Amino acid sequence: MPHDVELVRLRSWRSAAAGYSVFVFLVRDQLIDTGFPGARQTVARLIDERRPRGVVVTHQHEDHAGNVELVARRRIPVAMAPVTEAALRVGEPNVGFYRRACWGAMAPLRAAI
Repeated sequence: MPHDVELVRLRSWRSAAAGYSVFVFLVRDQLIDTGFPGARQTVARLIDERRPRGVVVTHQHEDHAGNVELVARRRIPVAMAPVTEAALRVGEPNVGFYRRACWGAMAPLRAAI
């Protein structure tokens, strides 16, 4: 019997050097969060292999929503609170040093969801 929840750990050399990693979850055929920009290739591979039917973004921080643009451009349905979408469309230019160093810079969301 397959598991309903799968934990996927994401890290880059930068986040690992700082002792950080991020987890996204596959719940049945839904992806919960999109990880951070520095894990874009891993998230793209995960999407290609697992083909989630939808994505839920919990909030706008780059370690949770850093690849939402990638998901949106692949036309995977995305669910998030309106305030989260609004924040992602504006972007967060004044991210602290450790966040930028660990996770990478996240561009504002431009694609339609």
